[in-house]
Amino acid sequence: MQFLDPFAAKKHKSRYDPEFGMQLKCVPEDFTSHAKITISEGSLTLKQLIDYLEKEFEITRAETNMDFEATPFKFNGIPITDCSEAELAKKVEDIAKEKGLNLLENNLRIEVFGYIGDDYLEMAPVKYIFA
Repeated sequence: MQFLDPFAAKKHKSRYDPEFGMQLKCVPEDFTSHAKITISEGSLTLKQLIDYLEKEFEITRAETNMDFEATPFKFNGIPITDCSEAELAKKVEDIAKEKGLNLLENNLRIEVFGYIGDDYLEMAPVKYIFA
């Protein structure tokens, strides 16, 4: 009898996804389900976080697509869709608090959605450390 390891890490690889009809680009390549990307640049505004992601990983925001706008971020699973000028000027942790997240520690789990060139992004979760 063979047993499966419940904690075995699933590897994510860049590939063509027929469901999306496009290439998926993994960041980092071959990341596992246990991986995290740590951003410890201190307290950032949403604009500074977007600029950091663009500079470090060449990520561009998800575009307005048909009749909906793709969600560029999820903070601890809560979608963040408002990227207006007023929101871009707010601190990331302040936006999280406004969404009702209880930040007991000095970090936040962020899922990032977007593109690298023409490829859709599949990125390891970000651990954003703000203090």
